[in-house]
Amino acid sequence: MAESSVGQCDVEEEKLGLEDDFHHEELLQSLPKCKGWVNPHFYYFQNFWSTQNIVKTTISIQKHFQAKDNDIFVTSLPKTGTTWLKALVFAVVKRHHFNPSQDYHPLLNFNSHTLVPYFEFDIYGDNPNDFDLFTLPEPRMFSTHIPFPSLSHSVHNSNCKIIYISRNPFDAFISLWHFSNNILSSRSLPTLPLEEAFERYCEGMHPCGPFWSHQLGYWKASKDTPNKVLFLKYEELKANTKFGLKKMAQFLDCPFSEEEESGGVIDSIIELCSFKKMKELEINKNGKVLENVENKHFFRKGETGDWINYFSPWMTEKLSKVIEQKLDIPMAESSVDHCDDEEEMFGLEDDFHHAELLQSLPKCKEWVDEHSYFFQNFWCNQNIVKATISFQKHFQAKDNDIFLTSLPKTGTTWLKALVFAVVKRHHFNPSQNDHPLLNFNSHTLVPFFEFDIYGDNPNDFDLTTLAEPRMFGTHIPFPSLSHSIHNSNCKIIYISRNPFDAFISLWHFSNNILSSRSLPTLTLEEAFERYCEGIHPCGPFWSHQLGYWKASKDTPNKVLFLKYEELKANTNFELKKMAQFLGCPFTEEEESGGIIDDIIELCSFKKMKELEINKSGKALSNVENKNYFRKGETGDWVNYFLPWMTEKLSKVVEQKLGGMMDLI
Repeated sequence: MAESSVGQCDVEEEKLGLEDDFHHEELLQSLPKCKGWVNPHFYYFQNFWSTQNIVKTTISIQKHFQAKDNDIFVTSLPKTGTTWLKALVFAVVKRHHFNPSQDYHPLLNFNSHTLVPYFEFDIYGDNPNDFDLFTLPEPRMFSTHIPFPSLSHSVHNSNCKIIYISRNPFDAFISLWHFSNNILSSRSLPTLPLEEAFERYCEGMHPCGPFWSHQLGYWKASKDTPNKVLFLKYEELKANTKFGLKKMAQFLDCPFSEEEESGGVIDSIIELCSFKKMKELEINKNGKVLENVENKHFFRKGETGDWINYFSPWMTEKLSKVIEQKLDIPMAESSVDHCDDEEEMFGLEDDFHHAELLQSLPKCKEWVDEHSYFFQNFWCNQNIVKATISFQKHFQAKDNDIFLTSLPKTGTTWLKALVFAVVKRHHFNPSQNDHPLLNFNSHTLVPFFEFDIYGDNPNDFDLTTLAEPRMFGTHIPFPSLSHSIHNSNCKIIYISRNPFDAFISLWHFSNNILSSRSLPTLTLEEAFERYCEGIHPCGPFWSHQLGYWKASKDTPNKVLFLKYEELKANTNFELKKMAQFLGCPFTEEEESGGIIDDIIELCSFKKMKELEINKSGKALSNVENKNYFRKGETGDWVNYFLPWMTEKLSKVVEQKLGGMMDLI
């Protein structure tokens, strides 16, 4: 960027005739100030809030730092994933010097902030002469929380590489609040109440804030100079670290070779830099990298969605409005990670500027379609991207709506049939021969949002023709459901399935579609590797399951979390639970009259598979109905898995679901 277009200017320095001592007090007196979080005051300097020390060091950076074309800068707001990103970048860049799988790696003995020093704390701190830039091997790696416009002219004018990591403002705020209070406690100072910190955060008065201008600065730079600035999202990096690492390495001109990939170098880096690994290191349990900040404070949870454990409804509503106003990004009131920044930041109208959006998204090879795109933290094809945006933009939920949600091949077809039969039992007797389920596939009776209603032409489907209570199906993750669903009193039923069986079922289903199109099928091993990386329709499976599971714990009257295995083992009990949840419990007369048994029989796998409608025809485009019925068994995976596959997927499940293994 040209010097004049960056937005950074030295007016505070030049106007006051600042020399090497910056006439610091005189400058501070001229700046707007407010109460700080940890320090007594923040000063509004070059359009961001900072302490008096950061004001001084920022001017020093701008005045003295000379960038090199091969420099690497790790940039962020505080508490948005900086410690982790530094470790990842260091491990990637230095992998030929330090094998990430060996015991002598620097990251095992040094905090990542030591290895990738901050401009404002380490290099241009209280005494910049204490740090010798000549001692750093090339490529030099630096970090900063300073906004993009305030980086030094030499950084803007060089061919260096800048990696920025952003984070959901909800989670970033909670992490920053904990971090600040830990520092205050260590100094025996009063801590900040949540509400007080929240009000300041919403006003943009936080370290290097406002968060919206900080994120937008780097985001716009990444669009203007994509070969120089890489904009990452913490949530995406968490969901698919391997993909993010390959993207970083490519950007930094040190891509992983095929030998490195097959040799497990990427997996070794992920393990070396994992939150659990770093938190347990002795160096990160003790000592201080930055003055007055203990290393252990850099490691709290590292989770996404933790904010829901702290926010009250008014806080959620207020911060959502701030985000919508400042970034033009609507956020669902109850959403964990959902934001439409891909839509709004590109100024998408009704045509969504679809091609432009797709070009901006991470992509990989899809199971059935040509490509899968990582959109709003889940993998989907280009049609689902478009349908999801349309769904979020247009759908208006009603309080008596019913939503049946799932990952593909986890019991969706069966669940739709069961719920339809339960809800409609007073209109259609499940024991009679004219029941709709005997003549229509359940996907026709309970349409999908992303395929039927907001598919290629949403105008083809008339929502006004649906009798109430309306019933819909979707594979879209919980955070990406439309705002109106989150804000309504609707009912959501989610069905999960053991990932082992779900994978085998998905593999068969995908290959059946590929075969019907005369396309090469997926080998078991190829599909398995993608599945373990979370690269599958609407994956990763762990974040999909966790999203609905957490929602069921937070709002049990709104979200019911079912397990396929339990539904198979005791269908009668689970049907009664569903009916109770949906506000239409079975009466004693119905139970004694055998209506539950009739529904179970009507919706049985054997019965549905033998129906003519399910032997032929298509409910969804290019998917024959017969492909929805294979075995419907539990435990079939043991007939396919090799020992190494069992071990690998078990580790993935343990790592990603951890203490919530009861989900499977």
